[in-house]
Amino acid sequence: MTVYEGAVRIVGKDGRELVPWRVAVYETGRVIRYTTVPAPTGAEAARRAQALYPKGTAIAF
Repeated sequence: MTVYEGAVRIVGKDGRELVPWRVAVYETGRVIRYTTVPAPTGAEAARRAQALYPKGTAIAF
């Protein structure tokens, strides 16, 4: 992560900038958590949130 002029830029190990994705985690038909996950794509953000909350279903938007 690089901080410059009051802004934050999230960079992955390969040097590419990661976009902060909003992810909703559902469990039995209701949202149990909203979280922000830095990832290059929405699918990767959902996969990372699924790893954090294995009993729920993660959807990135």
